[in-house]
Amino acid sequence: MSADSLAVALMALDDPEVRERVRQGDMTAFHPDVVLSAKEEELIKAAAEEEIDPEVAGFDASSSAFFHAASLVPGNVVSEPVALHFRSFMGNKFGGIGGAQMDGCACPPKMGMIGFAGFGE
Repeated sequence: MSADSLAVALMALDDPEVRERVRQGDMTAFHPDVVLSAKEEELIKAAAEEEIDPEVAGFDASSSAFFHAASLVPGNVVSEPVALHFRSFMGNKFGGIGGAQMDGCACPPKMGMIGFAGFGE
């Protein structure tokens, strides 16, 4: 798996046009450098099909396709710029749910605290 491509694809899902094309199975919606395995394509398509509400995301993250795919990124990204951008993206999008982790709920990891292949540790 290419965590760099997976991270870039997840971030691209913020674009409604890209999200819709991916929902329809069109993986050419991504930048040409994004190369996904068949399993990654399945993960991205599932993530595109769900609507994530950042207000409640922490309460159902354990069943979220988006967070399942995102959990494969930390520790596996090769590119420092991709790692930094993805961490910032996750923090900006879901930073408000970090406090719920303290209560033992199944929340996504705090991206600001996870190193990416040695970056930001």
